[in-house]
Amino acid sequence: MRSRELLAALCALCACGPPPEQGGGAAAGSGAWRPVVTVAPAARGAIAADVELPATFLPRRRTVIVAEVDGVIRALPAARAALPLRPEQQELLCGLGLDPLKDPRNLDLGDRVAQGAVLVELERGPFELDLDVARAELGQAQAGLAELLAWRRPEEVRQLEAACAEAEAEFERARLALARAHALCTADAASEKEREQAEAEVRTWEARSAAAAASLEMARAGPTTEEQQVAEAAVRTARARVARAEERLAKTVVLAPYDAFVTDRFVDVGDRVTAMPRVEIMEIMDCAPLLAEVDVPERFLGAIAVGDRVRVAAQGLPEGAAGVVAMRNAKVDAATRTCRVRVALGNAAGLLRPGQFARVTLRAATAEQTVGVPPAALCFRDGSPAVFVVRDDRATLRRVQPGIAGESAVEILSGIEPGEQVVVHDPALLADGMLVTLDARPGSPE
Repeated sequence: MRSRELLAALCALCACGPPPEQGGGAAAGSGAWRPVVTVAPAARGAIAADVELPATFLPRRRTVIVAEVDGVIRALPAARAALPLRPEQQELLCGLGLDPLKDPRNLDLGDRVAQGAVLVELERGPFELDLDVARAELGQAQAGLAELLAWRRPEEVRQLEAACAEAEAEFERARLALARAHALCTADAASEKEREQAEAEVRTWEARSAAAAASLEMARAGPTTEEQQVAEAAVRTARARVARAEERLAKTVVLAPYDAFVTDRFVDVGDRVTAMPRVEIMEIMDCAPLLAEVDVPERFLGAIAVGDRVRVAAQGLPEGAAGVVAMRNAKVDAATRTCRVRVALGNAAGLLRPGQFARVTLRAATAEQTVGVPPAALCFRDGSPAVFVVRDDRATLRRVQPGIAGESAVEILSGIEPGEQVVVHDPALLADGMLVTLDARPGSPE
């Protein structure tokens, strides 16, 4: 009686109705009750196994805007006009002291900026003054160099020539006077003192003549190489100071390096910022395309390559979106045994946000032209995988070796052949060698 009750329970589970009343129990004869089973053929084809992993969206680019020079913030650009507000919305904002018509706000969270747009302006006065000083020093150095290169004007050279000729003439006159003094002194017609005065006059004009000749020679030769190099170096130094002052003046205006959204702002008009220590002004992000960062277990790395297509699901993507593996880290994290992978996907509509949670479906393995059965056909007996093959109305237990498991099929490496019919509805309730009846209801496999 207990066997009969167990058989009835099995029939209920198989949805095949109670067994007929045959006092001897379930027999193997033609009139015996048989469970109704649903079968499907083992088929050869391609099987793909996917793995779904959690991910986080990252921006394509993220930049913290800082000042490169010290100064006071003079202006922040006005934000673009917001969408038209309904009267009740505008009334609520006005009640908080935020009238968008009277008090237009400056660039802030969520505002879009284009590449090259002004993000912040510093006071220019001190930098303009430094530039004026540098330009004055450059003009002075250039004038000194020009004067050195011009050296002596032609009239100055002629004047030096005349002075040289005059000195030579005086030198010649002094020598003649000295000769007469010697003669007179010998004839006792002149004193020794007069001779000494004549000798001193000769030495004086000899020195003056040499000095005049040297001045004339220097005027004709022009400046020395060393003098010219010193003057040219002074000009280069002054030009460098001008360039540095111009660069510092230009840095009082900070421009957006690329199209982006403002994601944070840390200062306001009138605040003082410094280059060192660095004071952050605002943060911007480029969110198109967006990157989904996922930590992939190392056992799946062999199946993932840059350029592979994947599926990304997230809030705001009801049907998911296609992504492409854009980057794969060169190392595996020793603590988590995972490798960081980044998937790129378009975000032109701006539906996705950095920091948002996502799920990425990766193709973990693929088998081509392999034997597969529906996942429901697989069961376990004594801890080993098996399937029930139906042939001549009899269910036979087959031990199998499964391979990769896809969504619609499980790869069978050994144990069955293509075309064999396997039970796909509650195979675990069958016994090896049990007679069965194929489900002939509409829509059931034959």
